[in-house]
Amino acid sequence: MNYFLREIWTIFNGVACFSPLEWEQLLNTFHEMEFLKTNGQKKGDQVLLPYRKLMNQNSAVFSEELFEAIFKRDIYELPFEQHTLIAVQKWAEFAEMALQDDKIYLFECCFIQNPLTIGMIK
Repeated sequence: MNYFLREIWTIFNGVACFSPLEWEQLLNTFHEMEFLKTNGQKKGDQVLLPYRKLMNQNSAVFSEELFEAIFKRDIYELPFEQHTLIAVQKWAEFAEMALQDDKIYLFECCFIQNPLTIGMIK
């Protein structure tokens, strides 16, 4: 799978979104978890954390308290407006890239079904 498509997929699956203040609070609360610092991805004025990917790599480092603190900021748990802004930004990045490539793209459910479902539920 193309790296960019994997990155798009992670935006919709097990990723938490933090404001800079929320991110600093998380890092201060869980300061012993060095992997948080190195895996937060700054996107505009937000920090994205692909926590599901990190859990798959080493679930032993995720205490219930850490998981709950992160999951509260899961992209699907955000207010609809904030969730939509993130999704639209990611689709725009994909469109820019796809215009430059001469490739065929196959879309899995997380690209179409999940955004429609979250829109209907919220």
